[in-house]
Amino acid sequence: MKILILRIISFSVFAYIIWVTICPLPSRPHIGDPQLERMSAYICLGILFAAAYPKQKTIVAISLVIGSIVLEFGQFFAPHRDPHLIDALAKAFGALLGVAMIYFCGKLFEKFS
Repeated sequence: MKILILRIISFSVFAYIIWVTICPLPSRPHIGDPQLERMSAYICLGILFAAAYPKQKTIVAISLVIGSIVLEFGQFFAPHRDPHLIDALAKAFGALLGVAMIYFCGKLFEKFS
């Protein structure tokens, strides 16, 4: 049941990130530095998906990197949005960092349990 809830939350967060990536810029929430916002969102997404699919961390990491790049370049087709390679790299790095955090926390848990 916990895995199911994590998966629902993961896909819900991913759907929100898709909307924020494609929506008009004024509709996008702003908290602080845009690069930090992008990376933080994908760190959270990486953590959620890696926790929801614990035996498939490599597939999760690859999928999130590809997804972040595809979404960034999908902005070519969204009015008032402009894709940048540095944005795609920040998102991909955040996703990898999130997955890595779950991986290393799991290794630490195994070591101390």
